[in-house]
Amino acid sequence: LRAILQRITSYVIMKGAIILILSLSSLTMQGLVPSRLLLHEEPGVGSPPIEKVSCTKTVWPIWEEEACVGKELTYNIANEFELYCSSQGSCYGSIINLDINYFFVRSIDKLVFSAPYSGYYATINIRNKVGIHKVELHKLKCQDIGACTELTLNLYDGIYLDDVDCAYPHHCHNCVINDYSKNPIIPETKPCFGY
Repeated sequence: LRAILQRITSYVIMKGAIILILSLSSLTMQGLVPSRLLLHEEPGVGSPPIEKVSCTKTVWPIWEEEACVGKELTYNIANEFELYCSSQGSCYGSIINLDINYFFVRSIDKLVFSAPYSGYYATINIRNKVGIHKVELHKLKCQDIGACTELTLNLYDGIYLDDVDCAYPHHCHNCVINDYSKNPIIPETKPCFGY
């Protein structure tokens, strides 16, 4: 009898946890709970440098590797790194930390938001942990309606942005670039459109 009661209790607890997760996910989609509370992944310094990240899943299931929606992700990046958010809402509400931990990283090729609202409310932090040399980010691309709307790009410790490809204001409405290279506390802020 005790074993049967333990199994029933375990089943009820498991079912309750699944309902809680589904409820949080539902509230997140409705904007009632911040999506970044759900998942946090941090490969960071111990992992080998990565050359490319592709966020291709839209919303469900958010626990798959290609899904970046609402996650805080940290990557140890390689030279000529590329980030692609290539489906509708694929990086919505994400915090993506791109860390440079090696001297050989001299440039980042591009950050591409190529679908509607793919970078909506995303925050991209590029941090030069080596801090000795200049690292160029060649291009930020906002290629569709709302692709970079409300996106924040934070550049730390000698990261310089060459160009922003945002052909129309509605591709990057309220998108800002915060440059912390001159002052680590108060950034020089510029809009993405017309950069």
